[in-house]
Amino acid sequence: MSNRMEPVTAMHSPEAGTDSLANSYPPGWDILAAGRRLVRDGICEDSREDADDVLSRLIRLYWEGEFSGQRKRALEILSAIGEPTVTGYFLDMAESASPDARERAALALSELPGENLPARLRDLLDDPEASVRAAACLALGNDGDLSSTGPLTERLKDESGKVRRCAAEALGILEDPAAVPALLDAMDDLGIAVRKRTAEALGRIASPAVLKSLSERLRTGGVSEKWNAAEALADWQTPEAVPPLAAALHDESPKVRKRAAYALGHLPFPNTVELLGELLHDDSVEVRGRAVFGLGQTGAAGAGRLLVHALTDESRSIRKRAADSLVSWLTHVVSASTAAGGELAEVRRALNALIQGEDEGLRHRAALGLAILGESSSSEMMEEALRSRDATVRRKSIEVLAQTGRSVQLKFFLEGLVDADPAVRRSAAVALGTFGSEFSEDSEQESVIEGALSKALENEDARVREAACESWIERIERRESMRP
Repeated sequence: MSNRMEPVTAMHSPEAGTDSLANSYPPGWDILAAGRRLVRDGICEDSREDADDVLSRLIRLYWEGEFSGQRKRALEILSAIGEPTVTGYFLDMAESASPDARERAALALSELPGENLPARLRDLLDDPEASVRAAACLALGNDGDLSSTGPLTERLKDESGKVRRCAAEALGILEDPAAVPALLDAMDDLGIAVRKRTAEALGRIASPAVLKSLSERLRTGGVSEKWNAAEALADWQTPEAVPPLAAALHDESPKVRKRAAYALGHLPFPNTVELLGELLHDDSVEVRGRAVFGLGQTGAAGAGRLLVHALTDESRSIRKRAADSLVSWLTHVVSASTAAGGELAEVRRALNALIQGEDEGLRHRAALGLAILGESSSSEMMEEALRSRDATVRRKSIEVLAQTGRSVQLKFFLEGLVDADPAVRRSAAVALGTFGSEFSEDSEQESVIEGALSKALENEDARVREAACESWIERIERRESMRP
């Protein structure tokens, strides 16, 4: 195969990768389908030439695919095939004169099987281009070899903030306690993004030494140090993280109290609900807002009642956040059946009261919560919410309809695809990926959906284009999997 592998310069010709099914399938689908068949059937000597052609086209798709979904799937298939010459190709490209080629090759190698890859990737940590060093850090983290911990901790001192950030992220993926001293030093980095990734990495390495250090920072550090320490504890997912965060809720700085509330909202322990509830009386609107948000994220019993109380806050922004958080909380508890019937009844009464009120924003948000609860009386108000003047409400309406799986007219998602707000368009594109459960090659509905997603590939917003491509591929994959 190696003598047929095309160089990078040849991969960008206009004729490369022509998709004969462009009118019926997402761009690049024929290449992905051919790769899947190769995974299923394997490579034998009689089919060697055809297999080499498929591998070359998959590599081309990874290299020049317009959408991340195409590139991701191409690399997944290449990894599943496990052809040594593919790994060899990307190793060669890691020594290319092009910095972009070296960066993309490093990221690809982290997903491919092969021997001695960590050693070759570690060479890229000294690359003159910061983007290549950053990609090599992430690749080494994804590779999972703990022998890379030492070289990665050295990159925490790199002159490039991007490299330091990626090194911290990679060390978090490795979760090697040996990296703790270097990560604790990096908590004082001048770069905000670096400190954030460092905090997340320390949160994933839940050692007693880290807990002691972070607790001390929360108690005696400056505002920035306390903020970062709380950020780290948000990822602990252990009861030991709660006491230092609970103490931080009484800090004189609203910024610290706000960040502690954020962290507690991510910890799934019963007493976190009570602690967040105490913050609903905080003098700072920002702190109360963060506590309200955290209660919605917990999905824990008791949070619903507290959010109902927050619906009467003196601040309209808090009342809106409380209604939004009730929608989030209901999404969690209804699917997991974690709330008691009495609490759900109380929430239902509060939402029914809101839906009768004069505040349009609150009425629409109440309709979303009632839709999650299966209230048929919310249907008319849901239609109104889908056309709300508030783009956030329109977006959440589409997301709720997609999450609840309620019978809904396709037109709402299609209208969302042409909404004035790009976030609404993106949510509609995502929702269309899972809309409906029956597939047919000649289905009129399928033609309408795929035609809409095809058109969305030309949307002015890149996130909308990405979501449309991903949803289209998801639909085709589901259809193919349902074939006998």
